[in-house]
Amino acid sequence: MEGVLLETEKMVARGKKDSLFPISHGIARVTISCPEKEGVARKLVLLPNSLQALLENGAKIFDISLAKVMSKDGAEIDDIEVIRDGDHLIPATDAMQGPDKKDS
Repeated sequence: MEGVLLETEKMVARGKKDSLFPISHGIARVTISCPEKEGVARKLVLLPNSLQALLENGAKIFDISLAKVMSKDGAEIDDIEVIRDGDHLIPATDAMQGPDKKDS
């Protein structure tokens, strides 16, 4: 194990840390919360490789059928690649709208 850690430290020192842990491989941690489910705490989870997997995980955690992922600011997220480590995400049903949308 020490050999692996030493090699990792060498790669980080050479500026290759990002190639070791690309976010697209699920190493990023994100906070998810579901305002539609009152009384359920926010959860810190590893970012999966797809939005579908994120929705499935959120559905299990919050016990609700989810259809989309939004940023904390209410923007709908269409691609897993735009999510960064530390982001706060809101998995939501189709009924939930962001602050920039008006009820019809």
